[in-house]
Amino acid sequence: MLSTIRNNLFHGGKHGDIEVDDKNRNLSLLSLGKQVLDQLAEQFGYEGDYKRYY
Repeated sequence: MLSTIRNNLFHGGKHGDIEVDDKNRNLSLLSLGKQVLDQLAEQFGYEGDYKRYY
C-alpha cells in the first residue's frame, strides 16, 4: 500500500483527476504512510538508520 501511495502522489493526477489532485487526501495519505513507516522502523529496530541518528 505504501508503494501505491507513493506512486499516486508522484505520478497520479496528470490528467486532472480530481480525487488524486485533492490536497487534503494527499496530506492524509502522507501522514498515514509516515505513521506506518515510523511503526515499522520501531518494530524492527531500524530507528537509527530511519531517523539518521547513531
